Amino acid sequence: LLASILYGPSDTYAKEVLQKQYPRLVSYCDHIRDTFYGKDFSKG
Repeated sequence: LLASILYGPSDTYAKEVLQKQYPRLVSYCDHIRDTFYGKDFSKG
């Protein structure tokens, strides 16, 4: 659920709150994403 909020195509209030108030959590999610998917994550 958290990843779908962070990496979903639309900007939402929940995404904004996560990015502003929980930057360490966002960094952790980015680290996990990069570890498992690397640069291929954004390719559709």
